[in-house]
Formats: sequence, structure tokens, C-alpha cells
Amino acid sequence: MLGNRFNQAKCETTSRLCVGRIKLIRNKKTVQLKQSQKDIADLLRSGKQEYARIRVEGIIREKYLMQAYEILELYLELLTVRVQLLTKTKELPRDMMEAVSSIIYAAQRISDLPELSTLRTLFAAKYGKEYAAEAAADATASRWQVNANLIRCLLVEAPQPEEKLVSVPVRQRNFLGELLAAWPPAYGHRHMVVVDVCYRFPSADALLAPDRIM
Repeated sequence: MLGNRFNQAKCETTSRLCVGRIKLIRNKKTVQLKQSQKDIADLLRSGKQEYARIRVEGIIREKYLMQAYEILELYLELLTVRVQLLTKTKELPRDMMEAVSSIIYAAQRISDLPELSTLRTLFAAKYGKEYAAEAAADATASRWQVNANLIRCLLVEAPQPEEKLVSVPVRQRNFLGELLAAWPPAYGHRHMVVVDVCYRFPSADALLAPDRIM
């Protein structure tokens, strides 16, 4: 991976713009998710479990996308700090491979962040189109250290039917706990609700750690 063409100023500016866009989108989606949670609680009260199941699956996808934004925000902030290192070195520094490769991987999967495509073009010009193509492909992404949790967050496959039913206690401190707290008391303190069995959302620090994959 060798190359000399790299616009440091454009890379830094684009990264900062993308971080700002991520913050705006996350704030907007947070408000939307809160409203969706209330809507699902209303559906459950009305006995419309099937409609609630569909809405929950949509929220799960949005939650995973929010995690992806969080991971990318950290990588972009790292990029703004170390952009000079990329400019001075011909090869991609080993300690920046995960961040750069993950940004390239996400570029074609998150349309809400057009800045990622600009960064992908810059990286492809410097480190080669073959590298960029392999980092963006599911089959070869791991070779270039694309974050495993980012890949998982951006998967498009729906959860398997047998994985969707889990028993969730009201006291659980996450969205489902809040949702179930609004469930009619007549149903008891534990309920079977339709969710992804892997519905756990740790912090970005945990998501970035390979040995702490969900």
C-alpha cells in the first residue's frame, strides 16, 4: 500500500464535518426512538403484539445504527488528531489500519454520512483502490482489521425467528425495561416480548475492544 497523493486539509476538514453531522443525526434519532418506544408501549397495551414486534425490530436496527455512529465518531476524531501521520508516511500505519479500514467499510453502507465517501476516495488514492475495495467487502474486511462490532451493527439480515423471543425482567436497565414498565400490570412482572436475542448495547469503548465482542 504505497501512495503520495493525499490532501491533508481536506481529510481533516471532512472528518470534522462528519463528526458534526453524526452528532446532529444521533440527537435527532434519540428523540425519534423515544417516541417509537412510547408507540410500542401503546401497541402492547392495545393487545397489538404483532404490530409491536415489527416496530421493535425496526428499533433494534436503529439502535445498531446508533452504535455504528458512535464507533465511527471515535475513529473520525482519532483521524483528525493523526492526519499528519498519514501525510508523512507512505504506508498505512498499523495503529491506524482499523480506523481507516472501518471508515472505508462504512462509507458504502451509511448514506446519511456522505463525508465517509469523500474519505474513502482520499484513502483509495493514497493506499490503492485494491485495498479500499477489500476493506469495503464483507469477505475480506477482517483482513484489514475492520471493527467486528461495526460490521455486526451494519448487517442487513433480519434476526432469525427462533432468536426473537426472550424473557426480559422489568428491572432491566435498557429500553426494554422502560417499555415493559408501561406494560399493563395484569400481565405480571415478566413478559415474553419480541426482540433480537443479541439486543445489548454496550459503550463504544466495549465495541472497539476485539475481546469484548457481544
